[in-house]
Amino acid sequence: MTKKQFIRSIAFFMAVAVMVLALCDLFDMDNTYNYNQRYCTYRNFPKDTVDAVILGTSGVDRYWIPSQAYEEYGITVYPLSTDAFPAWLYKYAVDEALRFQDVDLLILDIRPFTLEECNINDMDIRARRFLDALTPFSINRIKGCFETMKIRDDVDKSASRLDLSYLFPIIKFHGKWADDDYSIANNWSSVPHEYLGYNIIDNATVRPRPQEIYPYDADYYVDLNPYIETYFYEFLDYIKELQASSDIEVLFIDTPQVRLDVEMGISNKIYKIIEEEGFECVHYYDENSETTFSIDLDLNTDFYNEGHTNFYGGQKFTTIFSKYLIDNYDLKDRRDDPKVQKHWDGVHDKLLNKIAELEEARKNKLDAAKS
Repeated sequence: MTKKQFIRSIAFFMAVAVMVLALCDLFDMDNTYNYNQRYCTYRNFPKDTVDAVILGTSGVDRYWIPSQAYEEYGITVYPLSTDAFPAWLYKYAVDEALRFQDVDLLILDIRPFTLEECNINDMDIRARRFLDALTPFSINRIKGCFETMKIRDDVDKSASRLDLSYLFPIIKFHGKWADDDYSIANNWSSVPHEYLGYNIIDNATVRPRPQEIYPYDADYYVDLNPYIETYFYEFLDYIKELQASSDIEVLFIDTPQVRLDVEMGISNKIYKIIEEEGFECVHYYDENSETTFSIDLDLNTDFYNEGHTNFYGGQKFTTIFSKYLIDNYDLKDRRDDPKVQKHWDGVHDKLLNKIAELEEARKNKLDAAKS
């Protein structure tokens, strides 16, 4: 092979690699809930502009309104979450958070460990939401892909032990180009999130749906799913090693929801394990405990379903939890920091304008239904 042929071959393979990267970026899991944008925004923050991250499930990005916390208290606490986030990928989410920001505090949602059963289809969806939000072929993403293949094989031997569609999502999602509502502009992972990670889901964001309360029983326990329990203890060991090698602080949190008996028992079991392992966990159920505090949530107006607050419940949660963080952790007021201002200033006004639009649309819809 001549030198010219060698150079051409290298150029060809590089062009193919770039094309594969672009296609894998465009053709991955549906991005309706902005997982890609949430992680993209975080990756693009300047260093030392985020002091804490909240990792976990939809119980994070529906409850925590980062622009409000910044507007009211100046703290930069960012939600890195995907719906029904899988427990076996938690350590990779932490690695992703620490890869881009040297945060002082990790706030960890316990909901990933409350899974009652492992269903192959659900596991697949939950994993892809996170994996496809990472940069294609990052080391962290590759590790998460193989970890997901492993646990799927452990749970169901009929699942493929080597599923290349995790590494190359275009294999699974190539047909999306034919969808009527597919938009290339909205599927690049480089699109920023408009509201600093807070999730807008149109009518549900402002819709009140009355909920029925179930009495809390602090003495009721239910064993964890065996697979999830294994990953839970492995994750706690990982966090201990992380703290031993750094000065990072860790707080576990359980956001309010209307729990049935089994869910309550699982959560109580998790609280107990966390305490036994020497970590702090705050929740909102047993007001006699030192690790709880109350939030004046109205079951008639502040939830849009049994597991999530609407915007108005999120406002209450954000105010109370912000005060808790300021009282117990050394979080700074960053409102005078030019690096922070560039990305955080004005976002809350934009969010409030969006909420006003949603309220107007909801009012018009209700009026039309009455007439």
